[in-house]
Formats: sequence, structure tokens, C-alpha cells
Amino acid sequence: MSADSNFSSGWAELSSKDAIGGTLSAIAKSFGEFFKAVGDLAGLAAKYL
Repeated sequence: MSADSNFSSGWAELSSKDAIGGTLSAIAKSFGEFFKAVGDLAGLAAKYL
């Protein structure tokens, strides 16, 4: 099996709905944590300014 065919089959798996849903929820979770951290930092900055 060549690397290309491995890549293609892996990409087909990634393209499944479950993988897309899982990726989207992981991205959303990351954004949520990121914005929470930004909010925490803003709160700290407001406290000290």
C-alpha cells in the first residue's frame, strides 16, 4: 500500500459525519475555553487597573 492510498482512506474516515461532529465540538470546546481564559484575564486586569 502506498502512502497516498493510506492518506486517502484516512481522509475518507475523517470525512464521516461522526468525525466532523467530533471535530466541530472539539473546536467549539477549545474556543469556549479560550474565551473563558480571555474573560478571566480581562477580569483580573479590571481588578488591578
